[in-house]
Amino acid sequence: MSSGSVRTDAGRLRVILLAACWLAAIVADQLVIHRLLAAGEHAPLARVLVLGPLVLALAWIALRVRSVTVRLLATLAGLSLIAAMVWGARNAAAPLFAIHLGAYLALAALFGSTLLPGREALATRIARSVHGSLPPALERYSRAVTWVWTLFFTTMAALSAGLYCLAPLATWSFFVNILNLPLVALMFVGEYAYRVRSYPQFRHAAFLTGILAFRAVAARSERAR
Repeated sequence: MSSGSVRTDAGRLRVILLAACWLAAIVADQLVIHRLLAAGEHAPLARVLVLGPLVLALAWIALRVRSVTVRLLATLAGLSLIAAMVWGARNAAAPLFAIHLGAYLALAALFGSTLLPGREALATRIARSVHGSLPPALERYSRAVTWVWTLFFTTMAALSAGLYCLAPLATWSFFVNILNLPLVALMFVGEYAYRVRSYPQFRHAAFLTGILAFRAVAARSERAR
């Protein structure tokens, strides 16, 4: 076994362990938040659990990103969220609603903007980074997948807004904190199963390879700015 393959395997293992730790922390955080919101008690604690992880993410951006403008904006946003945790409104669900809605609208815009004329669809770009050239059928499919993810993110945002405005808080919290990750995972698994069944002659990348490719595409986009 070459040293290069050993380093690659070690890098994959680090990504798996890091993703598992993040996933466990997110699931635990969401379960506690849902329990607090459904009970209608301990709003300050719920607000800290909602905004705390986002503050840490913004701090990581402020420390890692080279752009001075992005670092300044991340710092200001983090300070604003800290202020919201200390002096924010009693309704602890409002920050979570804004974060959930904003995140899905941002993802819908990210995927949807690459479907504009003259641009390469995001799923196509990720597939090319893994496989190089793509057969015409797979290129069309990857563009369709970008459409599907755009519609999925838009639908999730619309459902969140509808339930928050019209349904009991416990119902909205169940959708956001309990069903959110399983629905995203179901989308990933369903798309992969459909792709493998529809194009059996093509060598399909593993799920982890797709994550690493997405990170690489995002890193190249950041360096290009």
